[in-house]
Amino acid sequence: MAAPVTFLAGRAGSGKSRLIREEIAALCARGKAVALIVPEQFTFETERELAAALPGGLMQASVFSFTSLAQRVLRETGERTVFLSRQGRRMVIRKTAEEEAAHLTAFSSVFTRAGFAEQCDAFFTQCKRFNIAPEQLLDAAKRLPGGTPFQAKLSDLALLYARSEAYLSGRSMDASDAFAALCARLPRSFLAGQAVIIDGFDLISEQLYDVIAALMGCAGSLTISLRVDLAPDCRDQAVFEAERRLFTRLIAIARAQGCPTHTVRLPKPGPHEDPKKRAHPALRHLEHEAFAYPFLPYTGQDAAEAISLYAGTSRTAEAEAVADAILAAADRGLRYRDMAVIATDLNAYINPVSRALRARGIPFFTDAKHPLAGYAAARLIVRALCAASRAFRQADVLEVAKTGLTGVPPEDVEEFELYVLRYGMRGNLLTTPFARGEVPPAAERARAALMPPLMELRARLAGAASARAKTEALYAYLCTLDVRGQLSAEAERLRGEGRFALMEECAQVYNMLMELFTQMHAILGDAPISTERYIAVLQEGLSTYEVGVIPTTADQVLFGSLGRTRARSVSALFVLGAVEGIFPTHVRDDGMIDDDELAQLNALGLPQLPSTRERTDKELADVYGAIARPSRFLYLSYPLGAGAEAAIPCSLIDRILTMFPEIKTGTDLAPAPLRSAESGFSRLVSGLRAGVDEGALSEETRTLYAAFASAPEYAARLAQAEAALFHRASPEPFGQELAAALYGAPLSGSATRLETFNACPFKHFARYGLRIEAPREYRERRADEGAFCHEALARFTERLIACNLPPAELSEERIEALLDEILPPLIEEHNNGVLMDTARMRALCARLVRRVKETAHAIVRQLAAGRFSASACEVEFGPGKPFPPIELALCGGARCLLSGKIDRLDSFTDAAGMRFLRVIDYKTGAAKFDASDLYYGLKLQLPLYLTAVTAADQGAGRARPAGFYYLPVKTPVLEECVSGDALLDEVQKAFRLSGISLNDGALLEAGGGAAVLALRSTNNVPPDALAQIEAFARTKAAQTAEAVRAGHAEAAPYRKDKQDTACRRCDYASVCGFDPALPGCAYRTVHRVKLEALWKEVEHEEPVDK
Repeated sequence: MAAPVTFLAGRAGSGKSRLIREEIAALCARGKAVALIVPEQFTFETERELAAALPGGLMQASVFSFTSLAQRVLRETGERTVFLSRQGRRMVIRKTAEEEAAHLTAFSSVFTRAGFAEQCDAFFTQCKRFNIAPEQLLDAAKRLPGGTPFQAKLSDLALLYARSEAYLSGRSMDASDAFAALCARLPRSFLAGQAVIIDGFDLISEQLYDVIAALMGCAGSLTISLRVDLAPDCRDQAVFEAERRLFTRLIAIARAQGCPTHTVRLPKPGPHEDPKKRAHPALRHLEHEAFAYPFLPYTGQDAAEAISLYAGTSRTAEAEAVADAILAAADRGLRYRDMAVIATDLNAYINPVSRALRARGIPFFTDAKHPLAGYAAARLIVRALCAASRAFRQADVLEVAKTGLTGVPPEDVEEFELYVLRYGMRGNLLTTPFARGEVPPAAERARAALMPPLMELRARLAGAASARAKTEALYAYLCTLDVRGQLSAEAERLRGEGRFALMEECAQVYNMLMELFTQMHAILGDAPISTERYIAVLQEGLSTYEVGVIPTTADQVLFGSLGRTRARSVSALFVLGAVEGIFPTHVRDDGMIDDDELAQLNALGLPQLPSTRERTDKELADVYGAIARPSRFLYLSYPLGAGAEAAIPCSLIDRILTMFPEIKTGTDLAPAPLRSAESGFSRLVSGLRAGVDEGALSEETRTLYAAFASAPEYAARLAQAEAALFHRASPEPFGQELAAALYGAPLSGSATRLETFNACPFKHFARYGLRIEAPREYRERRADEGAFCHEALARFTERLIACNLPPAELSEERIEALLDEILPPLIEEHNNGVLMDTARMRALCARLVRRVKETAHAIVRQLAAGRFSASACEVEFGPGKPFPPIELALCGGARCLLSGKIDRLDSFTDAAGMRFLRVIDYKTGAAKFDASDLYYGLKLQLPLYLTAVTAADQGAGRARPAGFYYLPVKTPVLEECVSGDALLDEVQKAFRLSGISLNDGALLEAGGGAAVLALRSTNNVPPDALAQIEAFARTKAAQTAEAVRAGHAEAAPYRKDKQDTACRRCDYASVCGFDPALPGCAYRTVHRVKLEALWKEVEHEEPVDK
């Protein structure tokens, strides 16, 4: 039976949809059933509008997409094959690519990349919809010239296409398979003899033509609506090119089926016309002339009432302006539900537009979708699988814990993470109670709750060879954690808070995961698969699911993209981002197969697949449909700059300016009437910024400031805006009272602490005032390497002193034996044994051991070269220590007590019985004395250390200072050509002490002379100069202590050069807010200070830093 076919052909707004609704209402009134087929993304909106238009609702009318129609018909006619979603198809492609990796040529190195399966799926779907079999692709590849990139690419695609189809054959079917089966089953379906109406198409294909032909053969009647102008004198035919081709093909199919056809050209006089549809003549003129050639100018004087253009200096400015425009439209009587906002780049505009709408209290709904893979439940299943199959790798277990779905409280998760990172807990160490170091109870509670379900999952996976068994193991894990119950509880909580959109998202997540499991079962079934490959296929599936919601209230502005908002009739339409190449989109020729390659396939006899030109035609038609939708107001906006590039307005805007001379482009560069309190506040902030920069506030800014200063609801935001005008990363000094509460009274600490303050006061405040500690991790940092070397050399020096042998009598073998006793236990206990944890750490350990040994041998040689002996190591001074603290007198009778630990103290007694002391500090970093460091207080340790020990010993009248030095701890790098005594000399030269010496020839000789000391005339000073240096260090320490006591905490780091700054490797960079590019932030430059200039400063108090 050939059905009569009616074509409704008309431009946008010509009354097609209204006529369809009236026809459906008439059929339902006569008791006839009717099926309405629309593009897939418009089914919900169409159902809602149709239900509102029909007196009896949708009792006899059904709304389908072609895909949902195929599913229903197949289900009702006994088809039991599992229907495969697009997510399922991509998982199959990923699985196939993994299995055929060895046979791939062009795609051998890219098949695991994100998007590859998606691109393949799009191409394979096109092939199926245009009835191109894998064998045809393979035959075409063989006929192409060998060795060309296209031949290799097509061969790979044919292989993946064939293997994917072979695997799915008999197991499941996708939408394309369903279309093929639908054609045979339509005559015995519920549609036989029923009225069918098709209102719009997605991308057309040969399969879809076959379905329409089948409908023509079995339906009672078929009505097809096309947005096309069939008039021979149509001046904008380019807009309708795609629909014209479709109309021509459908007419030919109808004639081949023997169907009588009738074409209704709209608009035409009749009751279907909506007198309000095109109420404004300017919009009616724009619909006809926007893409016409030649176009006709508008002769009316009222275009500005209906069309508005705006150019924003940024996307944020566009968002603020469109929000005000929506308020203005609402003031004119338009309902929010009758307005829509289209963003050409939804991801770029969603945040600024959402903020602007919320700030003005405008209800809105966005149809943006969020990837399922980003939700906690999706992350949980992937990370749990990784943890269970990869021996409980630390990163995986921590990610599982932080999903919030394991039943572990957040505070316990934090303690668990800190402990695990600090002690390197991973693998089987996580399966038994924690025992390393001091175990926080919260960390063990978290482990006890987290690990048993993961261990059970590991056990299940170990016995799960098939995909079915692995999916069942994963489902059991989710049941153990009661993920469904947790998500339901979260949804109820969101409902109670009135956050309905988030509630709807939360409710969808679990259902989507179950659908994914169903697809995995359908695709992989009982086939053996490794866990790694299973994870890869699962991640491919997760990456394709998106979570979206439906509107939660009736009166909302619709905010979305062009492709997803065109089904809704609106009175006002607002378009953001109307720039050239985006509105309409210039379709790029960068698909899996480009246009030239499509032409080659067509030349080899394969059907013609859609080209870039055809897809561009569709984009142009969509833009035409968008601007034709509003009945009362159209608003087009574009940014003057998009990111780092200048943006060019689309050609449509240029045409509107030419067609409607009275329309002017608005911009935030020029003041515009304020439409809301929010726009007034934005204007105020901009005015304040300009006023601060220019030195004077405008009259408008003063007026706005007075208004908002008197509004309590804006008090907090106004204070934030004022603070932002004068950005300071540094707090004001908080005074002695609070400083005493933070740091204690009397002030006490080490010289290192004062150096920290002089490096950056905020760093000192964070570390010693707030006591913020960076999380310790189970890894070896540079500071840890230094600690290892210091401890090793301290133990070596202790043994050296205990031996009580002259250094010259210590053989290299004896030194090595001492080190072999010291180092193994130290390696085991250092940093919880991290140095023996991995091959990389063991290699680092070997380097550190060599460094320590080289330095230890150098120490013995230095002591043997002179008459100083190591008298003590790790010498401590401070309250309750062998040496008393250094007491600094501060203002107001306050005092500061300095303590410290000296790496090594050497002594020498001359013939007159005078005892001399020298202080040595081991340095794994820069080991050169620099007067600049002393002058700026960055290195105060050595002179203060020398002061501490000599002051104590001088009390007995026996000791004098000989000097202070840095000893480099390193592995010397020497030239290969050096050997013998010359080699030993070069080694000793690399370890020479750098510092300040008392200028006494006999004393210098006793210290080892040039073989031990880096002798420079400026570094050898008379006794009074050495005393003055010590006094200078004390003065600088006292000044620093006064600044600490006053509560200084500025983020003011020092900088010597681009590389040497206090910010380098700072633990507090993320919290201080220091950015040298911002006003109020500046480094404190450390200028080069020569030692001679420092003497002048010390002796004559002449300024050094200019």
